[in-house]
Amino acid sequence: MEAREDGDHHGSDRSGCRRLRVWDLAAPPFPFAVAFRCARLSPLYRKSVSSAAGGATAFLTENAPWICCVRTKTEILLDTTGETSEIGWITHPSDGWDEVSVLDDKKRLIRTFEVCNVAEPGQNNWLRTHFIERRGAHRVHVRLRFSVRDCASMRTVASSCKETFTLYYHQSEADIASQELPEWREGPWTKVDTIAADESFSQVDSTGKVVKMNVKVRSFGPLTKTGFYLAFQDSGACMSLVAVQVFFYKCPAVVKGFASFPETFAGGERTSLVESPGICVPNAEEISMTGSSGVRLHCNGEGEWMVAIGRCTCKAGYQSVDGERACQEYEPPNPWKINYETSRAAVRE
Repeated sequence: MEAREDGDHHGSDRSGCRRLRVWDLAAPPFPFAVAFRCARLSPLYRKSVSSAAGGATAFLTENAPWICCVRTKTEILLDTTGETSEIGWITHPSDGWDEVSVLDDKKRLIRTFEVCNVAEPGQNNWLRTHFIERRGAHRVHVRLRFSVRDCASMRTVASSCKETFTLYYHQSEADIASQELPEWREGPWTKVDTIAADESFSQVDSTGKVVKMNVKVRSFGPLTKTGFYLAFQDSGACMSLVAVQVFFYKCPAVVKGFASFPETFAGGERTSLVESPGICVPNAEEISMTGSSGVRLHCNGEGEWMVAIGRCTCKAGYQSVDGERACQEYEPPNPWKINYETSRAAVRE
């Protein structure tokens, strides 16, 4: 298992683009409603990209570590943001986490999970989600929105007061969890990370709103079973888990360079490159290239297309249209029309 801290945004090492003519994947139009960007290839990808690219490794020099990418498609597996009805997750023990209704900063009623047993040492409070089907995902991302009380701001606290909590997951082929199973401990549960707040609050501000909300994103994989559960372990914090969002990435279907590529799931590791074979569009054919067979693109761990291998071109008698997305029969220039237009221009002069 390999977990990742993503921060509050995706791809923090991507800042711009110096485009390479692998294929100009950053040029619209595309047949789907997603954003696009060109990305700098981080050192984490260079080794795996070089291996996948074969004859294309010349693009991956230290002076030109840039690949143009199409922005990922995101599919949501779970989202409690703005939930107003009972969520009903399982808690252990019963006097640990509580599900409560509160007003958010816009005075809207939402459901949250809270725990604040800071006066007693030895806390071990667990909160478990319902069964989440992975729907083909190999790697999932979890975005958490939460607030944590500053231990120093509370009068009666144990020396074991914490300002952190721990995220776990457990894979399963079916929804078979009970109040006792999986056991409430690491082992049956795989640890993703211990999560600390960037900011903790000491009191409610003058407007009556609890300040300093935190947003963290973590990811884990590869996933191999039908689905999984998430669990949150409290070891003595005073905190509120306001929203949980679980999602995964896919590379969207794309037609470019006279070849079409299907929607492809991102790999199980953040440095994964999943190869996707392409098909030349009608009236196009593959260009024979030394050391390369077939037209391929690679989907990285964040659902971005990169590293094109091979290429298609229009067959003889056909010409490119729609930005190298189609080939149509070549129509030679009409000399009569050209002469007519030339004569009209001469008369006007």
